[in-house]
Amino acid sequence: MAYRIVILDDHPLIVESLTTIVSLMDNVETVKAFSTAKTFYEDEKTFLKDLYIIDISLGVEDGRDVMKHLRKKHSEAKIIALSSHDHPRIIQSAFRSGADSYLLKTSSASEIKTCIETLLKGEDYLPSNIQKILQNHLKGQKYETNPNFPTLTSREQEVLQLIAEELTSKEIGEKLHLSEFTIEGHRATLFQKFDVKNIAGLMRKAILAGAID
Repeated sequence: MAYRIVILDDHPLIVESLTTIVSLMDNVETVKAFSTAKTFYEDEKTFLKDLYIIDISLGVEDGRDVMKHLRKKHSEAKIIALSSHDHPRIIQSAFRSGADSYLLKTSSASEIKTCIETLLKGEDYLPSNIQKILQNHLKGQKYETNPNFPTLTSREQEVLQLIAEELTSKEIGEKLHLSEFTIEGHRATLFQKFDVKNIAGLMRKAILAGAID
C-alpha cells in the first residue's frame, strides 16, 4: 500500500528536511507540504491523506487548531505534532487536539522514520524522550475519572503510577508486596481497559483520561 503524507510547517529548512526524509521511505506515494493553515485548508485534496506532520507554532496560527479540525474531518488519519517545545503541558495540549504522536524538531531522521512507519502500521509510538517527560510529569499526579474512559480501581491507579515511574513488574510487586505475576495481570488489565498494546499507548491515553493534568 502506498501512503500519502502531508507536512504543515512554516520553516522552509524543516519542510525541506522532512520532505527529503519522507520521500525516501518505502511505500510513500506522495508528499505535499504547506507553510500556512490557509493554504492547507484551501487544497481540496488535503483531507484525503494518510498521515500529517503538523507544526504546533505556525507564526500567528496555531497548529493545534488545525489538528482539531483535521481530526473532525478525517478521524482515521494519523497526526504527528511537531515542535521545538518540550514542556509537558504543550505536549499534552497536542494530544488533546488530536495528535497521535509528538516529535521535537531536534529528532533524528531515524526517529522520524520509525515514528511514521509505526503509526502507519496502526500501532502507538512515542519517542523515548517524550515518554520520559510525560512520565516525570505523571509522578505525583492524581487520577481523576473521565467519563469517556474506564474507571480504575485504587490498585490499578497505583500500578499505573509506578509504571509511569518506569518500575518493572518485579519492582512494582516488591513495592506493593505483591507477586510479579499479579502485577503482570494488572498491567494487562490496564492495557485492555485503555485499549492499548504498549506503554507508549498507555501514556497517551493516560493524558486524555486526565491521569496527567
